Amino acid sequence: MLSVKLKRIDAIKILCDNNAEIKYYYYNDAITPFDVALVLREKEILKIMLNSSKKQKLNDWESNQKFLINVIKDIPNFSMSFELNLNSSYFSLIKNITPRDKFKVNK
Repeated sequence: MLSVKLKRIDAIKILCDNNAEIKYYYYNDAITPFDVALVLREKEILKIMLNSSKKQKLNDWESNQKFLINVIKDIPNFSMSFELNLNSSYFSLIKNITPRDKFKVNK
């Protein structure tokens, strides 16, 4: 938070490179370092933070990908379908022009 308030880009880069949490709340209703950067309209700081967040999410995905695939494989096969329609006795015209969507989910 302090590095953002002081606009210390060098410190922000180091923190972000070491997986600092840009949206960390130390208590409820607190503002985050990311919020401060938004308020200050610091485009360079926001860019650094967003790129860091993206890298963290990709790393999390890569480290958990095998586990998630195994969990999905363990789910029994199933099939499900549902239909979305508007039924209205008051608005029959609307019923005729609204889309009727059918969804199917299979594993």
